[in-house]
Amino acid sequence: MPHSTSTIRAIIGCLVLPFLTGCLAPPKRHAWQITREDFPQVRDSDSWSQLSTNDYVRVPDVQRTNAVPLLQEHSFVQLDTPQLSTFAPGLAGGTGQAYLVRGAAFSSHPAFTIVRWDATTGRLLVQQFTYDGEMMMPSRWVAEPNALVVFLPRAPEHIYPDAVLGGDWIFRGRKSNTLDSR
Repeated sequence: MPHSTSTIRAIIGCLVLPFLTGCLAPPKRHAWQITREDFPQVRDSDSWSQLSTNDYVRVPDVQRTNAVPLLQEHSFVQLDTPQLSTFAPGLAGGTGQAYLVRGAAFSSHPAFTIVRWDATTGRLLVQQFTYDGEMMMPSRWVAEPNALVVFLPRAPEHIYPDAVLGGDWIFRGRKSNTLDSR
């Protein structure tokens, strides 16, 4: 009997360990993500204008492998018409010039995206929110680079990609029918 009890405890311990490892392991950030030093630069980002979904779109999955390498050396790239039709086939002419910009997310299909533009300073904040299932899934969250096509009135001075990972709180204060889940 004591042998079977210790066997059961060992099995339970082995089953619980992966769950705890996933829950307690911190998410791994990507190099493109906003740094702690840059957080003061975006502290007032709620006052920046939120871009319309007509002015930006994530690059389709099939083109991401072509878009991300273009952003390795620079945080944005001005797009010409053929590149625009390749990287944003569903985006019907926004206002301004089209730019390919850096993004980062913990999922290839984030729950929603918010893009904010500070016209005075030329700062662009790209936030992509991923729902973590309240950490019920035992996995290690790793941010991945991605790219967006954004129409802006002028070239951005700074791009701040922000991959946000969270539970139900990421949806608080937001109307689900207005979130950009493309």
